[in-house]
Amino acid sequence: MTPNKAKPHWARGLGAASSLQSKITGGLYIAKGHKGAIDADDVGAGTKLPFFAAESKVGDSQHRWFVDNYGERCWDLDALSPVVLRQRVETAILGCLDQDAWDHSVDVEKAERESMSGFMDTWKSISGPAKKY
Repeated sequence: MTPNKAKPHWARGLGAASSLQSKITGGLYIAKGHKGAIDADDVGAGTKLPFFAAESKVGDSQHRWFVDNYGERCWDLDALSPVVLRQRVETAILGCLDQDAWDHSVDVEKAERESMSGFMDTWKSISGPAKKY
């Protein structure tokens, strides 16, 4: 996936997730064409989401980069309603899925479960202590 830098509004966790920056970092670096978890509409003028000052993360290795690129205000992902966050994550995942391939995998898994169930039922009927003949 090609990273597409959306305006991040969350500094916490950027250092810990640096190995994932080519994919997702803190829910804010997004694959091209996918919306991030917190967007400009969430943090625009009059936002009700609680924020913290980037200054509080001055010890973070990515602090200067974040402030230079995005300013002094930061929001945690958990500032969003869990319902909204869940919907956004689900939408992003479903947007990446090949639904036909997914449905095929579900069908294959169902057939495998049925086969294993039949095998195990047979196994129960033939296993047990050996009988004297």
